[in-house]
Amino acid sequence: MSRASRPTPAQELLLRAALLDETRAQAAWAVWGLESADSPLDEASSRLLPLLHRRLAPPHPMLETPSLEKLVAIRACAASACEQSRYRNALLFEEAAASLKVLMEAGIRTCLLKGAALTLAA
Repeated sequence: MSRASRPTPAQELLLRAALLDETRAQAAWAVWGLESADSPLDEASSRLLPLLHRRLAPPHPMLETPSLEKLVAIRACAASACEQSRYRNALLFEEAAASLKVLMEAGIRTCLLKGAALTLAA
């Protein structure tokens, strides 16, 4: 696996903050805050913000930040990224549905795998 496809140390901290249990997530968030919070987010880190959104959302954010101003800014970015992600996903699902309809009308059987199938099954 090439280094370009692996997360950076800062991205690993964001992933840990988003996905681990509360204690370990808070520890990763604290380290990220000390090392990276004042730097602009790179594109890959920005794509992790929707994962962090639920941990930062009011009224009881799971992740604490020493600076309220910093928390408000990161929370706003995460909420915006989450909404953008939902919108893009909705557009992609509409396009996929149209494509599946064309295939079905042509008599071509299809099978959905992974995310799309799991979303429809839920």
